[in-house]
Amino acid sequence: NSPSALSDSDTVAHWRDVFDETAVQRLIELDPSGRNALIERVTKMYASSVDKYLSQLDDACRANDLKVIKDVAHTLKSSSANLGALKLSQVCAEIEAVIRDETPTDLTPMIQTLRHEAAKALAALPMLSGAAR
Repeated sequence: NSPSALSDSDTVAHWRDVFDETAVQRLIELDPSGRNALIERVTKMYASSVDKYLSQLDDACRANDLKVIKDVAHTLKSSSANLGALKLSQVCAEIEAVIRDETPTDLTPMIQTLRHEAAKALAALPMLSGAAR
């Protein structure tokens, strides 16, 4: 069981459990007919980037590279906020602030929360295709 895997009690029942409805609605309004498959393209790009950044985060944690951890948190914060994954964005902001402010903190619980929220976001992404319907 990988650290980013969801346990049965964390199963995402609906995309609204993870994504802010207003942010998703803004995306839908950019392609109201769905002809450009915007939601599908955005979610595919987001999933790919989350996977890439989680891998970078794992490497950075093993190397205790705070700069890379902060950079990953910063990038994930923005892309997650844009898509409406506000809990994930918030935990990224907290990690970024702790590192930026050089607050002596064990980042392990925060990084576990980041991985957990990322797993929830990835699990809910396929549900966004039905959000416009």
